[in-house]
Amino acid sequence: MATWSKDEERQLIELRLSPRRNAPEKLHALVQHFMDNGTVWAVTEGDRGPVRVSKDLARKVNGLVRSGNLTWVLNRTDLPSEVRLRTAEKELGPHKSELYYFGVRLRDRLKLPRPDQVVGTSPKFSPDDLGLWRGPGIDESIRDQEAEAVEEKWGFDVYDARSHPVFDDFRRHLAEARCWELLDRVEEIFLAYKSASGQVYEQIQSEIRVPLPDLASDDVIAMSLSLLSNIYRPPTGGEWIDFDYALVKTLSGWAVQLGSWTVGSEPEGDKLEPIITAHQDLVEQSVRWDTSRQLDETRQSVLRSIDDFRASLEPDSSLRRLIIYGQCVNCV
Repeated sequence: MATWSKDEERQLIELRLSPRRNAPEKLHALVQHFMDNGTVWAVTEGDRGPVRVSKDLARKVNGLVRSGNLTWVLNRTDLPSEVRLRTAEKELGPHKSELYYFGVRLRDRLKLPRPDQVVGTSPKFSPDDLGLWRGPGIDESIRDQEAEAVEEKWGFDVYDARSHPVFDDFRRHLAEARCWELLDRVEEIFLAYKSASGQVYEQIQSEIRVPLPDLASDDVIAMSLSLLSNIYRPPTGGEWIDFDYALVKTLSGWAVQLGSWTVGSEPEGDKLEPIITAHQDLVEQSVRWDTSRQLDETRQSVLRSIDDFRASLEPDSSLRRLIIYGQCVNCV
């Protein structure tokens, strides 16, 4: 269950709202209701409001929403998706609720994959895919029918949301929205990111062949992917991979562990030393290559473009408003 932070509690108390009596889920639904021009009657006496509250609280929150003092409540990201969607389920109807649910996922699941996930040897790679979305999290419970329908067709792991059956309807419904210009920009830079990843990958393979000309092709691929993943750094920063070069026993002999990959097949572990030495040298060298710097610059650009796209569909109340006023052939 979501809770208020200390700073949020102070803000609510300053507004003369009780943090204890007004849980995040309840206040989120109430603020969203009034942001969408909902009435006091709907949440006090009617049967279509997202919550039922006293008239005093409804009038107070309505006034605070109109004055702009409660919009920050809608920016919370720790609320379960079914809480954020509850108002949509009640007020948008089945078709628009489905579009809303898809839009939330199109926005929130957009995530840049690692370079080793987009080069041609990756099992997840497809030259025609815009594999920028992730699958559902293990803790994302689905309850309403429209949400289930969207989720059922949503892919796992690295996924191209443009292939989802609802995507075309969503695009037609929001045809005039700025988000499409921004998504086109994401795609443009993402293709450059894939190309930059491929250039680094090819350079790594060439450099591996110099000290290890007889290394098996599968091992060259595995070693290249480990080095390519090492060049990538998370969007929030952080250190590169700490390779410990542990020796592991396999069915055919000994191999060395390089991150998520194993390389080599020797009857004795000490015969893997040339692989370890070559890998250590390339770990130091590869992060300083011009191609690696270009990859990092492209990565930063695509991350900024992803942020811009997300912002065009935030907060949830803005997305709902776009859907409320949008129109497509399936609207009745």
